[in-house]
This record gives sequence, structure tokens and C-alpha cells, in this order.
Amino acid sequence: MSASSMSRPAVTTHLPGSTLKSAKGTLATLYPFPCLYLVFLLTLGRADRIRRLIHVECREFSSSHGKKSDKTLSDESEMTNRASFAVVVERDTAQRTAWSQMLERSGLRRVLRRARPAEARELVTPGAPLTAMLVGLTAHLPRDDDMLGLIAEARRLVPDAVILAIDHGNRPRGAAEIFAAGADDALRADHDPSELRARLSVRLRGASLAGQRAARLVQLGLTPLEERILAFLNLRRGQIVSRSALAAEVAGAEWSYGDRRFDVHVGRIRKKLEESYGTALRVRTIRAQGYVLEGDAPL
Repeated sequence: MSASSMSRPAVTTHLPGSTLKSAKGTLATLYPFPCLYLVFLLTLGRADRIRRLIHVECREFSSSHGKKSDKTLSDESEMTNRASFAVVVERDTAQRTAWSQMLERSGLRRVLRRARPAEARELVTPGAPLTAMLVGLTAHLPRDDDMLGLIAEARRLVPDAVILAIDHGNRPRGAAEIFAAGADDALRADHDPSELRARLSVRLRGASLAGQRAARLVQLGLTPLEERILAFLNLRRGQIVSRSALAAEVAGAEWSYGDRRFDVHVGRIRKKLEESYGTALRVRTIRAQGYVLEGDAPL
């Protein structure tokens, strides 16, 4: 080693604050590209500063990346709370996939898959837009209490959801336990796939019609009592319903001559039907007999 090299002072690179701040921004940009990242570090100076920058920047990048993942999970949870969805809860992967594909072919756009009841419980919240739930009860236990508990919880929190359950164990009391938990339908493990599709289609169609009927009643702006009166008249559409029959069904009391409370409510119902249906659906008063709902419009 020459004397000139021995007497040469060590070169230390001191980065101003603004330069270091710019460097940190560049590091974050280049982090996903290892080659460019290392080349940039070599331009910063001494190895000790490079090590410190690597330590700080890696820690900050990991921290920010973790926050982004948390936000993504939060966004997915928020989407579940807004957009309607169906869920398949089945421990067997192949069966879970097959059922999910069947639900998608049935017209359900968003189908989530869960292997265990505990995972599905995170989706079943009060008022969640759950359209349908298809669950499989294990064959390895005398009674699948976890899955039955999930069914009961879903029925309580999301009463309008369609719930179908398949008993893989073909238990003698399997169907009774499934219905008691709150499911709409139950099948044995040896069912034909076409039967499952048919049952699902019928249940979904019924739920859709019920939802449409509820929406029409909301649009009419009826009071709870008016809804009950109209529902009773609708059950006997085209038939004369007496005031005494209305009083017994709606109020649980006897009607006495001169009591005109139903005339008032029916008058309001008539006006609201006319605003929405015109002459396609109307309530007509039959003198000294009662009321009759006439028309072919769906309600």
C-alpha cells in the first residue's frame, strides 16, 4: 500500500435532510425492483449509512404495506355489508367448489366460500344482504352442533335468507334437526344434484316474490294496520269480506253495527291503490256486506 493511500483521509458522505428525504421516497418506489434498489443504495455513500437506510426503509415499507392489507380487508368487509351475496359452508374442498359453481349458475353473482361455521359467522351479521346459504353437516359426528348453530344464527339475524342444508351423515333425525334450526330445506347425502338445483330454484323464486311484494307494500305507503287489512283482502281477492270477518282477523275483536273504523282505513287504502295502480287494482265497498278487492295486478 502506497504512502499516499495511507495518508488519504476517509471519505464520508453526509446527505443533507432534503436529499435524504428524496432518497427515502426513491427507495420506496424502487423497493419492488431489487436490482435498481441496490444500485441506488450504492450511490448514497458509506456502507454503514446504507445499512441504516435499508433497516429504516424496510421497516417503514413493511409497516405501510401492512396498513394497506388491513384497509383492503376493511373494504371487503364493507362490501359484504352492502352488496348481496350467497355463502357455501362446507368442509370438503371439492364439494364446496361444486356447490359454489351451482349457485353461480343459478344466477347468484357473488358467492363466498367458507370451510368452517366459525368463518361463516363473520359474514352473518344483523341485516346482512345474505341471499342464500348452503351448508353441509358432517358425517363424522352424531350431531353437527356447530353447523346447526350457524343455521339458527343466520335465521335469527337474516330472516329473509334462503337456507338449505345437506346432511352428509344421513341421520334418522337429520332433517328434523335441520328444520328445527331454521333451514328452509334439507336433503340427504345421497340426493340427486338435479334435485338440489330444483329445490334451490324454487326457494330463491319464492324469496324473490316475497321481496317484491314487500317492496310494493312499502311503495304504497301503508300503515301497519292498513297492510294487514289489504293482505287479508288480497287472500280473498274477488270475494266479499265482511266487516265482522275483518274485525276478527285484524283486530281480534267482534264488530258491532255502526262501527265505521274499517270504512276509514279502507278509504285510505283505496286512495293509495288508485295512485299506484289506477283501475288495475281497487277496493270496492259492497253496501251492507263488506269489501272486495278487484283486479289482476300483482300485490
